[in-house]
Amino acid sequence: MLYCRSNSQRKYRTFVVVALTAMIALTLIGGRFIQTSRAQASLPGTVSGIVVSVGGVPLLGATVTLRDTLTGAT
Repeated sequence: MLYCRSNSQRKYRTFVVVALTAMIALTLIGGRFIQTSRAQASLPGTVSGIVVSVGGVPLLGATVTLRDTLTGAT
């Protein structure tokens, strides 16, 4: 049963749920901004990562940079 788990496991699970929800919300909110900055950038991964970080979403900026690096977009 979930109720029988320890308090630390419950806190960790709550933290993970909150973090995932925040990432999804930031992706939905910042998606249009990322596409706009990427279209104007000569180096899409690096520049969009910097712009989004300045916009207050450093995790989303790092995710965009990493995804572009892995897919070979430079």
